[in-house]
Amino acid sequence: MPFKIVPRDSASDEGSGETVARPRYVKWFQLGAGTLRAVLRERRLEDRLPSGEDWYVCPLCLDSMFTVEELDTGELTVEHVPPRSLGGHAMVLTCRRCNNYAGSRWDAQAYRRRQFHEYLTGQSGRAETVTLDIGGVITRAELHLTGTSGFLIAETPKINNPANLAASAAHLDARAAAR
Repeated sequence: MPFKIVPRDSASDEGSGETVARPRYVKWFQLGAGTLRAVLRERRLEDRLPSGEDWYVCPLCLDSMFTVEELDTGELTVEHVPPRSLGGHAMVLTCRRCNNYAGSRWDAQAYRRRQFHEYLTGQSGRAETVTLDIGGVITRAELHLTGTSGFLIAETPKINNPANLAASAAHLDARAAAR
């Protein structure tokens, strides 16, 4: 085979762009390639695949086809589901483009959501940066939990327009005076 199979204990499992074809990833490729061929055969389209090789299609975009050698080049990558940062595991082979897109869009959102959940349940211990609409003025602030039932909002001058800070403070003062 033109790619290198490395034993599990000496290879890295570091996600997108992984360049080591492990036996289980080769097996995933073979299962996917067999399924592709069976679906095309059922639809009488099998002759559209080049003969003599197995082909794998990225299950996310369905427009990239790969040979098993592309496991070694990094064009066919291992996607972790859920994201590895959330304790996910290698689950499926995807093209590098889809893996990168998933990492920058879906994975980042899932990670941010977990961080915020940990914050709200008191597991985090750090402030969260939030964007607030205070009387029609958009303000960025830090949200600090205080005890088990309260919070403190601290507007951050370094990341806000001073005029916005003054306008949001005036709005909050007016609301407090009206009570």
